[in-house]
Amino acid sequence: MIDLKIEGDEKYSMVKDGRLTEKGRAGSHQLGSYLKCRYGQILNKTNVIYSSNTNRTVETAEIIRRELNMENSVPIQVLPNDKDNLILRMTSCQVYDAATKTDKNTTLVPPTQLKAHIYNNTGRNVSSYDQVYDIYDTVAIENCQFGVPLPQWFNAEELFPYYTYMFVEVLKENRYSKFFNGPLLNNIINGLREKSTTIYSGHDYTISPMLKLFGVYDESSPPPYNAILALELHEMKSSDDEEVRVLYQGVKSDRLTELYLPECPPPCLLSKFISVFSPFALDDNSWRKECSSM
Repeated sequence: MIDLKIEGDEKYSMVKDGRLTEKGRAGSHQLGSYLKCRYGQILNKTNVIYSSNTNRTVETAEIIRRELNMENSVPIQVLPNDKDNLILRMTSCQVYDAATKTDKNTTLVPPTQLKAHIYNNTGRNVSSYDQVYDIYDTVAIENCQFGVPLPQWFNAEELFPYYTYMFVEVLKENRYSKFFNGPLLNNIINGLREKSTTIYSGHDYTISPMLKLFGVYDESSPPPYNAILALELHEMKSSDDEEVRVLYQGVKSDRLTELYLPECPPPCLLSKFISVFSPFALDDNSWRKECSSM
């Protein structure tokens, strides 16, 4: 969340510290209640709740833990920005950062006309698509959470492709996915192997790259507030293997819906899932080593 300086409208600084709004708080309670209803005692195997170091994700984690009656049994581990390569990926990865700036197949520099348009209306100089993302996200939050009218200069339909550009263009090449998804995917695969449960309180920035890697990212519908991406492990009566099911609750559904993974169609056996996606999984040490190997 950024604080846009838009003349004549002071409402754009109302949530600059990134806390949950009342609407967001209510949504987090509903999310926790839904998870409790769906999974019940299965969540007793939860060993930790990870959260990025932002006010709203920490508060969401606290609300969900309270709804699941885990306040005295499950810790919330808030990841410092300089060590977060799981959720918000604030830790620098030289290889990935360089790729987003000078990719051979596309340019990630916003068009001159767009940069001028944003500067003339906000006073902000933008030089990268993640900065366009921040501006779009800020205005959308004010509109969605507080009902603040969209400013006349803000053409949502025109700006939307730039909002999703980072995921659609950069992450379309799987060679980048391990730098963005590697540590989180490694944790997920280990959890499936160990039959343990971990909860992550994150962002659209966390879910979108994972959906992209699984081949199911919908460019027209980025993850909304209180979106859920869940990976379930199911026993199979006809096999010694287990089945992995990937479920998602986003814009087009008010409950978890199973996704069809092109690279691992149902039944997606655990062994097949690991075979397909483990090349993109990196433990922390490997991630740091590969990120610096330019």
